[in-house]
Amino acid sequence: MKSSFLVTFLLAAAVCSHGLEEVKDSNGNPVRVGAQYFIQPVKSNGGGLVPASTVIDRLCPLGISQTLLPYQTGVPVSFGYHPNILGRYTIDTSSAGSEILRVQCETKNIWTLNDS
Repeated sequence: MKSSFLVTFLLAAAVCSHGLEEVKDSNGNPVRVGAQYFIQPVKSNGGGLVPASTVIDRLCPLGISQTLLPYQTGVPVSFGYHPNILGRYTIDTSSAGSEILRVQCETKNIWTLNDS
C-alpha cells in the first residue's frame, strides 16, 4: 500500500511540476513581469514600436506603429500576468504612450498574446 501511494505521489508531483518554457529576451534572460522592454520587429529596416493614432483626424484610439528611423528604439513596454483574463500574458503600453505623446485616451493599450 505504501509503495503504490509513493508511486502515485511521485507521478502527481512530476505532472504538476512540469511547466512551460520561460519567455526570454533577446539576450537570453528570462522576461520579468513589470520590467521595461523595447519591442523590435524581427525583420525590418525601421526602428522600434511606438504608439500612434489609428484614425487620421483624431489622437485616439492609439495603435502601435513602427518608427521609420532604424536608430530609434521606440517606447518601453512592460509585461504582466493577469490570470483573470483567461490566464494570458499581456503587454501594457498605456503608460509609455501617454508619457511620450501626452495623450490620455479612454482605453488602455493592452495587447494579449495568444498561445501559438
